[in-house]
Amino acid sequence: MALAESHLPEAWDILSQWWPQVRQAELRQTGLLAIATLRQDEAIQFLVTLIAQGDRRDAADALEAISLYQADENLWQRVRDAVVQRADAALQQQFDTLRLPTK
Repeated sequence: MALAESHLPEAWDILSQWWPQVRQAELRQTGLLAIATLRQDEAIQFLVTLIAQGDRRDAADALEAISLYQADENLWQRVRDAVVQRADAALQQQFDTLRLPTK
């Protein structure tokens, strides 16, 4: 997480190479949160793609990680589109649960 919080451009390269090699579920989840914390376009796109096309558990963890940015309407629309594209009822329910209440 410290690497991600540094926001160094190299952090994405390191995390993107490390994450696919990790097999322990909790570490993978933490890695996705670290990737979300980078706030880099490539990292965010990775998470959105994972939501749309990744393994079911990874998609759910990516959705949880990227939920940090649900106040960003443009990004949250991309996330919504990825969830709809996936057509997974459980992921849709998770998305609906994560959404900020409307005013």
